[in-house]
Amino acid sequence: MRGEFVDLSPEIGLPGNDATTRVQLEFWGDTKQSKQHDVKEGDFIVVSVTFSNGESATYFLAPDKA
Repeated sequence: MRGEFVDLSPEIGLPGNDATTRVQLEFWGDTKQSKQHDVKEGDFIVVSVTFSNGESATYFLAPDKA
């Protein structure tokens, strides 16, 4: 896998208690955010979530090319 681990800034607050929250992530091919990353078949991202109680989980997600 390539790419660096980057914290979200600001953090995303999720309500918990079985609530569903949609989070949209956008990826850019440059640091100036002028060229959106070209998502291809088979691409995936790794998302690690750390909860306020210190527990964490890691998910491998296939992006929606919509």
